[in-house]
Amino acid sequence: MVDETDVSLTTNGNGAQAYFNTNLLGDTACPLDPGDRCRAIAVQYGILLVPETDERSFTIEVVTTDDQ
Repeated sequence: MVDETDVSLTTNGNGAQAYFNTNLLGDTACPLDPGDRCRAIAVQYGILLVPETDERSFTIEVVTTDDQ
């Protein structure tokens, strides 16, 4: 089962990062622009965030306020 949660994240220029802790909202190692919204998909050992245009994986979906 996969739980989806919309969150607002900030970027620090490090690109896609694997998250191995539960403090996702406090982590700024994210490939998105400041204020972007995304859909994070939790996996067994953490969360992997990548830009929507990354062809290697599509684990993130940028959403707009129109989708709410």
